[in-house]
Amino acid sequence: MVKMKRTYVLIIFPLLLALSINMLFSVPRANQPYRHFGEVRVSVLVEQYRDGQLIKRVYEKSDPFTENFAKVLAMIFYNGSPTATKSCYGPVVVTAIDGTTRTLCSSFRETREYTSTTAMATWDCICCEVPFYAKGVKIYIGSSSAPFSPSNYSLGSPIANASASEVVVTYNTTSANFTVSASFSISSDVTIREVGLTRYFREEYSEDIFEALLLRDVLSSPINAVAGDTVTVTYIITISG
Repeated sequence: MVKMKRTYVLIIFPLLLALSINMLFSVPRANQPYRHFGEVRVSVLVEQYRDGQLIKRVYEKSDPFTENFAKVLAMIFYNGSPTATKSCYGPVVVTAIDGTTRTLCSSFRETREYTSTTAMATWDCICCEVPFYAKGVKIYIGSSSAPFSPSNYSLGSPIANASASEVVVTYNTTSANFTVSASFSISSDVTIREVGLTRYFREEYSEDIFEALLLRDVLSSPINAVAGDTVTVTYIITISG
């Protein structure tokens, strides 16, 4: 009887110890973040065609977010107020592809209007954003193999750019996908080592339109294209819960 009790102890004690350790590291503590979060990720697909036939496909699943991308995202949460004492302009500064710093106009800008019935000025905010549609977004191809950095504001060595297709949005129960693509007709032999995505924005006050890099990817396998090839670049941004 004593021997059986010892046997039970030898079996049960390790199980209880293992269970206790698992519970200890599974329960979030005050200084420990929860383990299950939503995420935003980027996938880029580069396809090379020759004589109408697909000859190479490079699929990259990474997160090439630039600082510009993060700052543009911050505009969603800008808490500006359309009043005479507080500007509608956003405080976010990004770097354009030419290296100049630009202050983004928020979703609204302020204008002063006078009515015929009163002599007092009233404030009105009207949209000053460049809409997110085909002509506002470009995709680039380049030849630089310089590693990606969040501070990138342009491709290392651009080869060509093209207007992206209209964004396609798809939803399911756990995620949303935003897809844009562009095709390039290659006129001379090139080696494509990098791709990127830009968008046009409007600058505050001057209301000038400028272009800023949001995404850049260095390909794990270069595309050696020759004259007559077609190269298609597709960006997919996925937001999942």
